[in-house]
Amino acid sequence: MATNETSYYDNRKFLYGEQKRKFQDFFAYLLIVIFAAAGVSCSEGKITYKNGDKIREAILRNRDNSELVLEGGNFNVVLFMKYFDSDPTLVKYVNRIYRDKYKELGLHIFLITNSINRDISALVKEQDISFPVLPFSKNRNTLRKFIDPEDNEKALIIIDPDMKLESIYYFFKEDDIRQLFEKYMMGDITYGSDKKMDKLQVGDSFPVVSITHIGGSVKTPITNTSEPAPQLWFMFSSKCVACALNNYLLQYKLLESKLSEKLKISKFLIFSHFFQKGQIAEQIKFYKIVTPVYLALEDIPGFESGYYKNVSADNIIVALTDRKNNIVYFESFPNFVMNFEGGHFNEMLSDL
Repeated sequence: MATNETSYYDNRKFLYGEQKRKFQDFFAYLLIVIFAAAGVSCSEGKITYKNGDKIREAILRNRDNSELVLEGGNFNVVLFMKYFDSDPTLVKYVNRIYRDKYKELGLHIFLITNSINRDISALVKEQDISFPVLPFSKNRNTLRKFIDPEDNEKALIIIDPDMKLESIYYFFKEDDIRQLFEKYMMGDITYGSDKKMDKLQVGDSFPVVSITHIGGSVKTPITNTSEPAPQLWFMFSSKCVACALNNYLLQYKLLESKLSEKLKISKFLIFSHFFQKGQIAEQIKFYKIVTPVYLALEDIPGFESGYYKNVSADNIIVALTDRKNNIVYFESFPNFVMNFEGGHFNEMLSDL
């Protein structure tokens, strides 16, 4: 009997040992699979290029999966923005200086991005972007050869004419990009603070500027009659458009009904091209602005310089033009409010 009990317990012990060994073998196998998978992942995500390295192959893909091959001969710039919506003003500025200056110098720009709220193709069309805008999802692996796209919100990758990696920048603003373009494309950096604007003043003709209204485009001056008439322009600009827009429209709204009641002339709001059309439309609707509102498609001469991101020290300027489109009044918004409330502006208007 004792022998049988011993045999029974020995068998149980043996079976338990076998199960334990099988579990250990399975667990070891599982760890091997996990580490192998991690190894593959790390290998795929490994950064291949560092500054000065020759780029062996750089293929980017469009939304339709067609290929764009980066080629030498001039500088290539890959601008990575994980989310287009995070800084649309940056894209707008880069597009502007590229279209106006650096495209004809042979610079190639490729934007790789996503959009949170809107279709990328709609944004490209709305902003009339002049360089390829490529989806992040189709270019993730190419980006991984240069940067870690998961850990960076944006990057500027510059490749020289010999297809060598010149440099990668992660922290930059609009003016930084301009200076980098000047450095690599022109060999010399200029500074906006050194560039003095010829400011508009009384006696000048009001500049002809391409502007857009919801639903179409028009050139200033705008006239609603066959005969030219005096016009009152409120011009808005700012280096920080996001923080200025709401405040600007609130200031104007507080005065709008009085202006409509006391000034029987055409009035227009014109926003700098630094602003976003969609954002302006939302705020106009919110404040129920009834005055016609336009967005400039280019610099307003004498008021701002888009290339250097220079704007007038007075971010809201009020300009009154006579029947010949000459400026007869040109003041900051606070000064205009004082003149208007004091009746001086109305007296001047009666002489036109």
